[in-house]
Amino acid sequence: MKYLVTLFLCIIIRLVPGQDTTYVCHADAVEIFPLDNINTKSIEFSPVFYQRGIVYVVAREKNTVLDPKTGIAYFDLMYTDLGYGGTTAKSVNFSPNIRTQFHEGPCSFSSDGSELFFTRSNLKGGVGVNNENNEVQLKIYSAIKGSDDWEQITELPFCSDEYAVAHPAISEEGDYMIFASNMPYGYGGMDLYVVNRKSGTWSEPKNLGPGINTRGNEIFPWLHPDGYLIFSSDGHAGKGGLDLFVSLFENGKANGIQHLDAPFNTKKDDLGLIVAPDGMSGYFASDRKPTKGKDDLYRFTSLKSVFCAPPKDPRIQRDIVVIDERGEPISEASVWLIPMDQDGPSQYRDQFETTLVPDSKKEGAFYLQWGVTDTLTTASADAISNSLGAVSVMADKKIDYLLVSQHNRYTPYVKVANGKNMPAYITLWDKDEMEMEVVDAPESPAPPPPPPIPSGTVIVLDNIYYDFNKSAIRQGETGDLAALAKTLKMYPELTIELTSHTDARGSADYNMELSQKRSESSKSFLVSLGVDGSRITIKAAGESSPRNHCVDGVPCSEEEHQYNRRTEVKILNPSEEMQIRYKSEN
Repeated sequence: MKYLVTLFLCIIIRLVPGQDTTYVCHADAVEIFPLDNINTKSIEFSPVFYQRGIVYVVAREKNTVLDPKTGIAYFDLMYTDLGYGGTTAKSVNFSPNIRTQFHEGPCSFSSDGSELFFTRSNLKGGVGVNNENNEVQLKIYSAIKGSDDWEQITELPFCSDEYAVAHPAISEEGDYMIFASNMPYGYGGMDLYVVNRKSGTWSEPKNLGPGINTRGNEIFPWLHPDGYLIFSSDGHAGKGGLDLFVSLFENGKANGIQHLDAPFNTKKDDLGLIVAPDGMSGYFASDRKPTKGKDDLYRFTSLKSVFCAPPKDPRIQRDIVVIDERGEPISEASVWLIPMDQDGPSQYRDQFETTLVPDSKKEGAFYLQWGVTDTLTTASADAISNSLGAVSVMADKKIDYLLVSQHNRYTPYVKVANGKNMPAYITLWDKDEMEMEVVDAPESPAPPPPPPIPSGTVIVLDNIYYDFNKSAIRQGETGDLAALAKTLKMYPELTIELTSHTDARGSADYNMELSQKRSESSKSFLVSLGVDGSRITIKAAGESSPRNHCVDGVPCSEEEHQYNRRTEVKILNPSEEMQIRYKSEN
């Protein structure tokens, strides 16, 4: 099914092993039946329960219009009734109002069937919208059940023209949704995200973290009424291709991962599993043999529930940012968390040198100082920082760790850390400029909380810059945002407003839209570093507030135009009489 995943994800599949956090519930007396009445020589996948039957996705066999990326037909939604014992009747087109000439894909219904969320190609006026790479991305749309058909089709606000947002799964109460996306700053190809809904307003997407997401792809989520999250992944250890996994989703977090045993998972692609409320029957898709065509739909029955209680995960998620001495993020830096025992690391012990160092604070006491030997590179990295320097790791709160970070350009960093109090930042220094940092003792107390911002404090924030006609932050210009994220974490009561500006080239309308995207890019960066998105509002100023003479019709150098491309940060709730000023290059 790799052609299907490529189509729906707009990515290249990479099979990369994920974290070994899975456990297996053995499937006893499970029987699998192909749905011969509706399977065709084409593709069928992603069933969901609806009314007396299922809605599923199919490639249009008789459609002569092909997707240029895959060479296969576009997808439609179909409906079929379920008869006695789960048998299926003839399929019909699900909705004339939903159907377009492009893709309609995996969908999800509210518990009462009155609300629909579905995947669709990015369309405006019936025409596909290309992004900067000339690709039409996928988005999630909602619709309301009308008297005759689905109405009020609306794009959800967290979608983007630049990346895919797809495969919605709405909760039983309708208060949150899980979906798949390859938005920036994730862990791999496609990751699973959650958004909350309150009073009709959607929150900012939150990545489900390394317990679920891997450097591979996590896709096709579905939520059972009892709170189980079912999804497919090629990044966790499995039987091969896409495998089916289950996690108990509670209080906004996924707890443990259950790898479904055979006959659910095979060496082929297995995906889109849905399960009846009692856990003893359901439907899924697979390209296992024999099939009528490519991917077919199957029904399963079981003598007991396919779910088993996940073990309590003793670990907690820790978000770390790897930066250089100037505060710039470092990508592709390896980060190890090595469990400690009383004699040192319980693994890779021969790869570290130790020295007993007198503790100046405790007479007669010593602690271990660690140094990295040349054999460190033989150990397997626990995580690798992304383009923003961000890494998320899982740590046991009760265990001390040797925290090690290394990059071929920088001096390694070594520190003894407790799972409850890991540093938010790892700073690496250029090898030619500085020796390895002396580490703290394991007993070193946590730094005291920052003092409150007093009245009259002056906050100085540098501006960040962008390349012409681009919304992405320019490489090497994220240090100020990293410092801002650190400040916001120190003072959790502060809220800010980000306002982006463009230069005067291009139309005013286009520049206003571009500056909106730049503000969104800056906000996404801060959220990726652990700042709550609700504390950040964004504005767009376009070309309305130049800082120099470079307005329409005035010839200027690239450096002069660059001076006007910036994002400004304003503190919205400063202390009384608190002064705000912005540092410029003048």
